[in-house]
Amino acid sequence: MAKKHKNLDNIPIQWDGDLSKPADGSAQSSPDRVDIVWGGEYTPCWYPNNHADCVIEDMYFEDFDIIENDILNAHDVVGWIAAGRYDIANYILTEFVLTELQPDKAPSSLRKTYTWGDVSFIIEIADGIGTGSRRAREARLHKFDKDTKKRLIHLICRVKGEKVYDEEKEVGDIQIKLEDADLVIERVLGKMRVENANVL
Repeated sequence: MAKKHKNLDNIPIQWDGDLSKPADGSAQSSPDRVDIVWGGEYTPCWYPNNHADCVIEDMYFEDFDIIENDILNAHDVVGWIAAGRYDIANYILTEFVLTELQPDKAPSSLRKTYTWGDVSFIIEIADGIGTGSRRAREARLHKFDKDTKKRLIHLICRVKGEKVYDEEKEVGDIQIKLEDADLVIERVLGKMRVENANVL
């Protein structure tokens, strides 16, 4: 049996319900919506490696934060210099680092969100692929049935911002790349943060 995928531990979820049992014996509250929205990921203008396409006037906090540490500082300046964009590096230095101001974050309308159905599906995929050698993980990925593959392909296209494959083409003829499956797992479930506990 395959080991559990690393992204299946400590999955962060937020909802507007309350799991505590009310003292008066009434029912527990539940979310206002059935389609719980997950994530809210924004794709920076430079993703995956298109630094030349970024236009300063159109950039949000997430675009400037090239090292993705949720703060704009000298490390981002160095990152943009390494990417060959001295104009953006200088802009970050003069407008944000020296002034301690921060640009606006990307609006929700530009963020990719996923429903609980998407999340539960990807949890099944991550669990089905598991861990281990690349060959073993690929073998498990290719054992998924036709409907599962079709749904996974649609989600891969959505995450990558690509056009969905031709509906007429047989799913069985399409080879899903392990890298694409891992990308979707990471994007939908979120990047897990490692928590270190100091033991005395």
